[in-house]
Formats: sequence, structure tokens, C-alpha cells
Amino acid sequence: MRSRVWVDDHSAVLMLEDGRELLVTVRAHHVLDDKLNSTCVLSLAGIKDPKIATWDTEKILEHLRVSGCGLSWDRHWGDDDLKDREAAALLQSEEQFLGGIPREWLEGLDGKQFSETILHWVIKRAIAVKGEFYVPAMSVDVHKSMPDGSESQEAARCPAMLLLLQDIRLERRLGNMVPDVICRARRADGRGASFDLMIEAAVTNYIDQAKTQKIKLAGIACIQIRADRFTQSGKVPVAEIEEVVWSDTSVKQWIVHPWIDEEIKKTRRRLDAQANEIRRAMEAEARKQEERERKAQEEKERQEKEQEKIQLWINGCDERSLLRAYVKVLKASWTGEAMYLVGEKAGTHQALWKEMVRRKLVHDNRAVLESTSGLLRMLLQLEEEPSHSIGTLAVGRLRAAINDYMEDPHNSIVLMFALAKRRLEMLPSDTMQFDGLCTTLREKVGGGLTQYQRNTENDRLFAMLFPSIAADIASEYGTSDYYAKMRVQKQLQVAHEKRRAARKALVRSGRQRQGEEKRALAVKSALDAVAGTLKWRDFPFGDPSPVQLYAQHNGKARLQGLSVLEFYKKAEQYRKQRDSVDNALRAMSFTTEKDVASAVSLLLHAKLCVDLSSRA
Repeated sequence: MRSRVWVDDHSAVLMLEDGRELLVTVRAHHVLDDKLNSTCVLSLAGIKDPKIATWDTEKILEHLRVSGCGLSWDRHWGDDDLKDREAAALLQSEEQFLGGIPREWLEGLDGKQFSETILHWVIKRAIAVKGEFYVPAMSVDVHKSMPDGSESQEAARCPAMLLLLQDIRLERRLGNMVPDVICRARRADGRGASFDLMIEAAVTNYIDQAKTQKIKLAGIACIQIRADRFTQSGKVPVAEIEEVVWSDTSVKQWIVHPWIDEEIKKTRRRLDAQANEIRRAMEAEARKQEERERKAQEEKERQEKEQEKIQLWINGCDERSLLRAYVKVLKASWTGEAMYLVGEKAGTHQALWKEMVRRKLVHDNRAVLESTSGLLRMLLQLEEEPSHSIGTLAVGRLRAAINDYMEDPHNSIVLMFALAKRRLEMLPSDTMQFDGLCTTLREKVGGGLTQYQRNTENDRLFAMLFPSIAADIASEYGTSDYYAKMRVQKQLQVAHEKRRAARKALVRSGRQRQGEEKRALAVKSALDAVAGTLKWRDFPFGDPSPVQLYAQHNGKARLQGLSVLEFYKKAEQYRKQRDSVDNALRAMSFTTEKDVASAVSLLLHAKLCVDLSSRA
């Protein structure tokens, strides 16, 4: 080259990774030294994307596209070498991305058909070249209705495994089908027999129901490789596709599994065995239930016969025999013999109780009466055991009942009756306590405290069982009638006291009235006696003051119902009004005839009056 053309700036396109195109200016600085060595430094102008700033030179040149500038080589000295390298690169690219597919297979195909044909070929070639094949697991749920009405489910499962492929044939007819691959397969672990395997490479067309039925009729195992499940798309090397086809079980789908039917049969046999076990258990339980019902019926019939026998005896026995039988059963139940509580003799216990209720020997208070800590058991112990061994306990029970804690106070009187019969047999300490408790109880009953009122529901029972206290029980002491009579007596006493108090008040009132009348008559007589004997004096040099008059009297006389000062005030008032001395005296509140004489004495002493009788 002897000459050169300088192109300082040239428009270019920079292809971004997200598909956008950026228009830039390529600026060249070209230097040619003396030895004709050319150095060209390129720079870009107009870059406005910040991502480009992180790219290195090689990446920028890789994405830079320069349009034609009007110059082109007609022939270059390196054309042959370029052609050889281009042919080698083409062969390498074909091997990498086409997998050695015959060129004639691709002629006349459009883009989509081209890609699908290559992918279909690569899948089949990978199977044929590798000779090994990982297959996925397969699981089928097996259901069975059990004899007990439940629904059982178990999965028939064949695990994932590596298969070794032999006698691999591509596109060979099998009946009315042409499988992509047909071969002889066996497990890599050596277990089981080898089997025929049909492999379908499904790129666009997938196995439908009709083809599945054909495969099943052919009696051959079949697995489908689904290209739509490949995780990669676009330009992918053949080696990567082969790796996916060989090892990735997620892209494979069993159409007909060679052993799944056998596994389903095994699973069904296990479920059948389970159903048989349930059926046998149900039959055994039914037999046991029949046996229980038979025994229950026999027991019922036996109890009915026993009850008939007991009822006949009950109907013919007197009350004392009935009570003796009841006490015998009751003692047995207290000692823990379950036969009288829930066992075979429980019916006897119930029959005796019902008969006693019918004969009005007891009331419907069975739980209270039969309590192991109840009054009946204590009375039986007092009747049967030595007093020195049971007395202390019984006295303690009486104390608890009287003090209204732990024991029922309604039972205290009956317990006192029973203990009184054994008093002479008690220990001295128990006797002293018992006497004090009896005094306390009688005071409480006499005071009308109703919590100690005796419960008479079981009086007939206690009287017949314990004749020693029958007379006490027959008495009214502590009963509701006893309390009622006490209330009536108290009411009569209160009424009598009220009447007596009223009479006393009436007498006092009469006597008081008579005394007042007598005193009033005496005062009147005294006033009449002095009537006309006194006359007011005149004071020409000024009226005297009541206070001065009171100061002058110096205790000469006293009045019972009136103070001396008030007397002088009232007298001076009447004098000033020119009213008579007689009217003034009658206006005073005299209570005795002595007050009249004292009043006259006070008037004369104060010189308020003149005594007319003395002048005569």
C-alpha cells in the first residue's frame, strides 16, 4: 500500500445486552511511522449509557457494529487461509450445535422446523451414543375400601434408577408404530431381568391417549422425553443437551413402566391382607360381642330368678327380719364386698331398700343413711362394740355435731340418746365430757336453735334396730313438734308479759291521775282559802324589779314546779295589768297546796301585797 485515505469520524452502532442499539461516533487517530508501521487509536463519542463505562475494550469491540464505508477487498492474500479457517469453524459449529445431523435432512426447512428437527436428532443421538439412561421414579396411589368402612390408601412406587441400554435402534418399525428409539434395557445394579424399552423424543408432538393405548397393547415399556421441560432454550451446545437427556429425570415421563403393574399388584395384595386382618378382627370382635351378650343374657336371667326368689322372701318376711337382712348386707358393703355394691348381690341390696321405702321404714335418703361415716353405722358400733373402745370416738362425734362442724347437728340428739344408755360403761374422762356436752345440747335446744332439731325420717328404723333408745326416739324431744310447742309457749309467755305490763301501766296511770286530781283539789282549796285576803300595793316612787325582789327573798320559801324568779316576774306582770292577786295566783303552775302558802309568803315578804285579813 503506497497511499492512504484518512477517515477521522465514522458513525457506528453499539449493541447493548438488553437488545437496544446505541448510535455512536468512532473517532480514529492514525499514525504511520518511517517503516510504514501503522498504529490506529479509536475512541467513541456520543455514549450516554452508564453501563458502557464498566465494559473493557474487548467487550466494546465485540458489540460494535460499523456500517460499510465504501471500501471492500476484491482479493486478499489471506483469503485461502480464511476459507480454511471458516470451513473448520463451520464444521466445529455444526458438531457443537447440530450434532452431526445429515445436511439433507435440513434442506427446505424453515426456522422452527429446523430447530425442532435438530433437537429431535440430538436427543436420539444422545441416547444412542451414551448407552446409559437415568429414569425417574413412578408412583401410583392405590385405594381400597376396608370392611370397617374406612378408606385406605398406599402408593405403589418404583424408584428412580440408572438403566443400561443395549441393541439401540433408531426409527425402527414396531408393529404399526415407528419409535424414535427402541432398545433392550436392564438395571445398572444388576437386579431384575432386562426388558424392551421404547423411548420417544417429544419436541412438539406428545404421546396422547390413543398412542398410549397402542403402546400398552404392544406390551412394551415406554418413556417420553419432553423438550418443553428443558431448562435452557435458544442456542445450546449439543453436549449440554446430551447431559440433560442422560441425567435429568425431570424432563422424562413414564408412559408405560415395566414394573409398576407388578408393584400395584403387590400394593393391592398388601391392602387385601390389611382388609382381611380387619375383617378377621371384626369377626373376632363380633364373636366376643355375641359371647358377652350371651353371658349378659344368662346373668340377667340368673339375676331375675334370684330377684324372684328374694322378692318371694321379702313379701313373706316381717319388718324385723327385713331389717336384719338389710343390716347384714349393709355391713358387708361397708367392709368392701363389691358383690353387694356392683356385683351379683347388688340386686338384693336394691330390693331390700325398695321394700323398706315401701313399708315407710326409711325415706329416699339412701346415700346419707348408708354412708360409712353416717349416724347408722355409729349407732351399730355403739350397739355391738365395747363402750371403752368406741366411747371416745362417739363422744368426739357428738362434740363435732354440737359445735356444728364435720358432723350433721340434726343427728346430735339421737347420738346423745344412744350414748346415754352406755354412760355407765364409759371411761371417767369420756363420762365427764359427755355430761358437759349433754348440758350444752339441751341449752341449745331449749334456746330454740333449729339447727339441732331432730331428723325423724328414720325414727322407725332406729327404734326397731335399737330397742334401748326406742322410748327416747318416740318422745317429742328435739322434734319439729317439740320446737313448735316451745315457740307457742314462748309466744304465750310473751303475750302474758305484755298483758301484765299493760295492766301495770294502767294501774300506774290511774294512780298518777288520782294523785294529780287530789293535788289539784288541794291546790284549789288552798287558793280558795286565801281568796280575797290579798291586795296589790302601790309604789309611788317606781315599780320594783323582779330581780331585786328575788335577791331580797333570801331563800324564805321554795316552789316545786316554778322558780322563784319566774314567780316574781309573773306576779309583777299581773300587778302592772291591775289584775287581781287571786287571778295571778290561779295562773301559777302550783303542784301542791304547800306551794300556795309559799307563794303567799313570798308576796308578803316582797311587800307586793297587803294582807287584808290581818287588818280585820
